[in-house]
Amino acid sequence: MTGCEDKRLLLGALVDDELDAANTVALEQHLKACPACARALSELRALQATLATPGLSYAAPEAFRRRLRNVLVSGSALSRPDNPRRAWASPAWLSGVATAALAGALGVLALQPLSPAITDELVSDHVRSMMGDHLIDVQTSDQHVVKPWFDGRVSFAPTVVDFAAKGFPLVGGRLEYVDRERAAALVYRRRLHIINVFIWPATGAPPVRSQATREGYNLVRWRAGGLEYWAVSDLELSELETLRQLFRDAQAAP
Repeated sequence: MTGCEDKRLLLGALVDDELDAANTVALEQHLKACPACARALSELRALQATLATPGLSYAAPEAFRRRLRNVLVSGSALSRPDNPRRAWASPAWLSGVATAALAGALGVLALQPLSPAITDELVSDHVRSMMGDHLIDVQTSDQHVVKPWFDGRVSFAPTVVDFAAKGFPLVGGRLEYVDRERAAALVYRRRLHIINVFIWPATGAPPVRSQATREGYNLVRWRAGGLEYWAVSDLELSELETLRQLFRDAQAAP
């Protein structure tokens, strides 16, 4: 990865004020000498300003937020501190009204069996991967190198395909942890955007909804071969849907 490409991966974190001081100084120096990266930063800031337009997003009433906090506190009191999953399984939490209200308030479209905590975790992992040197453990576009790299590191065999001909080149892969379990993460690029595809063994009922949006990031979900797949990026949902269909076509091929 060239120095310029490496710097572009940090632009999103700079816009969101999530970049450490050392990287901020280095990136600002780079921006002074690189018109292309400066233009990309300007586009990101324009997008951020658009998303902050009043009325573009729904804000839950304060009264509802108070009721929601009470539900969360009640659920936490019923669970052990070392087992946060039980909070989501408390009777108060699992009432149909509370679950539907929470999904609407937080903007989470994915339904059970995964809790909103999973989408939060995936978005956090996605953002963190673009900061520092955490994005790639094995850096190559060769799917025949990336796939065997996971052997012995995870207990499953993820689908690994380079979709460069379709506009989604494979960049590499890395080991991740999702919900305290080992997971595979495939890294794809779409123009200046990074896409993380998180993969781990599927459990529970099949997904009811296949899309989610959290903190300005989009997530698309599917299952294949007993594995759960989540693609996370700041790309439009329609483009993530295109990537999902490419995966499904590859997974359906003999």
